[in-house]
Amino acid sequence: PNDEERGPLLSIRRQSALSAGMTPLHGRGWFWILVILAPLGFVMLVVVQGVRSHRQASAGAIRSRKAGHVAKRSLEEVVAGKVDDGSSQILKSINSFFLDRFEQSATGMTVDEMRSFLREHGAEDELADRAAELMERCERARYGGGSGESDAKKLASEAIEVIDQLEELQSESTSRSRS
Repeated sequence: PNDEERGPLLSIRRQSALSAGMTPLHGRGWFWILVILAPLGFVMLVVVQGVRSHRQASAGAIRSRKAGHVAKRSLEEVVAGKVDDGSSQILKSINSFFLDRFEQSATGMTVDEMRSFLREHGAEDELADRAAELMERCERARYGGGSGESDAKKLASEAIEVIDQLEELQSESTSRSRS
């Protein structure tokens, strides 16, 4: 075929015309750097994400383990009379315990919701009733004006006992799930 039949394409008659002065792509250094860095970068991203996930999970587990201690320390301040508004402090302590230990807010739960929530998490009826009634009395004292510091101290002492029992409940269910 002549040049008119081929159209605008020009024929390459020699192989040397294809590579005249050009190094093949795989012969260049930057090509191999890219080939190696791309999968290496992906592996690094996966490792970093795994470490972040582990740290977040670990932080939640630590917070869960310390929930009772933190709540009881706050309640002991009420018992010692170091807090002005004891009933408010008791509610905050119980709510923070529930958030950290069960990942569920106790604020806004009705008495029946509190009972059923605790029963779902393995509490016996007596403990669920006691905790729900404690929350109800704390809310009554907080929003109804309560009868003073001695009531707050009694409520705080009872809250400490209830939290101790809830911690035992949680540790029993954790040890059963590991078995």
